Amino acid sequence: MEEKYPHPKLTPKKWIENFWYYYKWLFLTVLVFVTFAAIATVQYFAKNDPDVTFLYVGPKALGENECEMLTESVEKHILDTNGDGTEKCSIITFTLSSEYDDLLAGVKDQAMQEYHGYSDEILNGDATILLLDPYFYEQLAEQGALISLYEVFDEIPPSAIDLYGLELKKTPFANSDGFSALPEDTIVCFKIAPAGTDIDVNRQIEINDNTCQQFLAFYQGSAK
Repeated sequence: MEEKYPHPKLTPKKWIENFWYYYKWLFLTVLVFVTFAAIATVQYFAKNDPDVTFLYVGPKALGENECEMLTESVEKHILDTNGDGTEKCSIITFTLSSEYDDLLAGVKDQAMQEYHGYSDEILNGDATILLLDPYFYEQLAEQGALISLYEVFDEIPPSAIDLYGLELKKTPFANSDGFSALPEDTIVCFKIAPAGTDIDVNRQIEINDNTCQQFLAFYQGSAK
């Protein structure tokens, strides 16, 4: 008869030592994967989409701290239109000068890349409240890309320069944190949701209405 040896009885300590000896690299690999997956999941569900997005285009290079102060100033007064329980504003910036022909060759290349990014944002991006250098404001006004101030206000405010733009320096929020860092000639205006894209007409109306409501809430809140 074949003799069978009994299996040794492992204590918990021995079992752990045995497991660690044979499977430690598999265990560590799985642990790293699970940790990264958990972090990504938490960040995904914790991320709040902005209720409104600003776009700044001009010669002033805005730092991270200035952008953060600006969005915090806005978030004090805007509405939670996406229903996620928070009032959130974001800002996109492009550092561009109207004096393109006067730039050095290497700087021109960078400026042209910035301009293409700005153009893409105007055509397809989420930013609808614009803070523009006068040169870029005039471009959009001529193209009919801006919402009339009559869509935002019952009466045109004293800070208006025409039917589409406001002089930042004459608005009630000109000296608010973040906004005070912008050039004095900055013009505030509002982008029409782009036609001729995948956005249907009802969605365009919804975007335009949200833009007007959010800015009016911010404007009136800043004036108090």
